[in-house]
Amino acid sequence: MNEGNRNDLQEILTQALNEMKEESGEKFNINKVNLAELERRTGISRGKLRRLKANKFVVKPHGLSGRTSNNNVTEAFSGVLDDLLSKGVTNAFACYDRICEVGYAGSKSAVKNYVKNPKYLIPAKRQILRIWNQDIRKVP
Repeated sequence: MNEGNRNDLQEILTQALNEMKEESGEKFNINKVNLAELERRTGISRGKLRRLKANKFVVKPHGLSGRTSNNNVTEAFSGVLDDLLSKGVTNAFACYDRICEVGYAGSKSAVKNYVKNPKYLIPAKRQILRIWNQDIRKVP
């Protein structure tokens, strides 16, 4: 997801630096790049360009990417939700209504995500077993 955005930004930055290098010739120095000119060519803010310049113009991912929240609101109501799932209630909005009665103040999407993960709690659907006409003979 973010990989494509980083690559696009890296391509834009590399292309603009190469154009500036061709225009300047031998006197081009990557450490003395005019950030205002680079901002005009790329549309990237000067603050971001300063950070990228400190990283030698290599786009790196955000340090907190991929992390999830440690405290989830649905964790406090997991007992109620697990009980509903074990009874066969798999509709997320029905579960949301039931835990709102208990005092839940979170979002519907959090409940929806919680309900879709623990499939092991949901009982298997009962199936009707049909036995076709079989000739059962008793053996003496």
